[in-house]
Amino acid sequence: MNLPGTIALVIALLAGFLLLLLGRSARKVGLLLLGVVICSGSFFDWRSYQYEVMYDQIGIGSSQTHVQSLMGKPSQVTDCTVTYGGDRRSESEPAPPGCAEEYWYYSFFTPEAWSFSFDREKKLVDKYHWQSP
Repeated sequence: MNLPGTIALVIALLAGFLLLLLGRSARKVGLLLLGVVICSGSFFDWRSYQYEVMYDQIGIGSSQTHVQSLMGKPSQVTDCTVTYGGDRRSESEPAPPGCAEEYWYYSFFTPEAWSFSFDREKKLVDKYHWQSP
C-alpha cells in the first residue's frame, strides 16, 4: 500500500473540489485536477485488478519472461532474503526451496502484493498472493 500516494490523491481530490467553487479560471484548474486524480486512481485500481487476474493464469514452472509478459515490470526484484514490505525473512518464514530471485508486485491502494519466486534456471518455483485481513 502506498499511503503517501493515497493521501496525496485524496488531498488533490479535495483541492479539485474546492477549486470548482472558486472563480472561472480556478474552476478550469479544478476540473483538470479532478481529471488527473480520477485517471490516476483508475489506473492504479485497474493495475491491481490485472495483477489478480494474471496471477491465476501463471503456473509453477512458468518462465520468468512469461511471468513478466503477463504481469509487467515488477515493483521490486529481490534475492529471496526479504518478504512483504521489504522485511527480512526469518527462520519461521523461510524462502521457497530453490529460490534465487523474487519478483514483487504491490497494490497502490490496499495492503496487498503478489510474489513470484524463481530458481537459477529462471523457472517459477513458488508464487503467493499476500493480503491483509
